[in-house]
Amino acid sequence: MASGLRIEDGDFLQGAKFGALYEGIAGNGVISGYEAGQSGTGALTIGVSGGSGIIGQSVKANTSGIWFLTHDSADATYPRYDLIAGSSDGTPFIQKGTAGSIPTIPQGINGTIPLAAVY
Repeated sequence: MASGLRIEDGDFLQGAKFGALYEGIAGNGVISGYEAGQSGTGALTIGVSGGSGIIGQSVKANTSGIWFLTHDSADATYPRYDLIAGSSDGTPFIQKGTAGSIPTIPQGINGTIPLAAVY
């Protein structure tokens, strides 16, 4: 049985999703931009556009173009999730998850802005 907070449609709100929900309620999140997607430069490369977000009551903006972040290679046996987040100064980074037979999204780091989860 899954653990977490049951939401209306029957899904469970995992720790990482609950953490992102809490961050949004606390006033942490994306204001604009910070779109993430697979880059044409390689299968392990994610492009993240510049954007602005809020952490606590402080606006963090980093609008200097597109960052290219490279994931570590996949585990030979199990899948994993990685979290794309904005740091306290607004710079995007990858928080590597843990591979497993049933992987979960990393919790995220306090004081950062969750942007995307990559499977």
